[in-house]
Amino acid sequence: IERLGITSVFSAGVGGAGLEYQIKKLKPDLRLVCSEYPPVSVNALKKVFVECDSILLFDMKSRDWSVALDGADAKKQLVLLNRIDIDFSNDELREMLQRMYGSGIRNILFILCGRITARGILNRLFRRLMWRLHGMPYAFAGYLRTKQTFPMFWQSLYQSSDTLPFLFLLSFF
Repeated sequence: IERLGITSVFSAGVGGAGLEYQIKKLKPDLRLVCSEYPPVSVNALKKVFVECDSILLFDMKSRDWSVALDGADAKKQLVLLNRIDIDFSNDELREMLQRMYGSGIRNILFILCGRITARGILNRLFRRLMWRLHGMPYAFAGYLRTKQTFPMFWQSLYQSSDTLPFLFLLSFF
């Protein structure tokens, strides 16, 4: 954030805003705008996350991402996408990034929810087999992708840095 001169962060799909709260604690002068989709979540966040500069109702599938900039200099603005990848299909992610680019967003920190590995595939197959043998139904719980899959969503739009370790999660900037 300091190295790039970032002065404002727009975080989309914050959920309980745990990461955003920690960011605001560490960088109280940083302008922080959080967004969430369900109105009940927005209202709850407004009551408990009073340190946040603004909390907005926002649909990440929206065609217009200019709300993320809200008058900020695009070079000094960071859009934070923390663990939202599991909720979107490949086409939805690609379209979302195209819309962000079209709205003038230039800096994105994408922290992945998870990525699939050979060990993870075997583990999931074993669990599914056990559930099937015990007659337990299973439900779709989100999308998983390999590390190599993610750059294809933005490679024609953004220049990506190397992957960044973020705690135990993989991140791209």
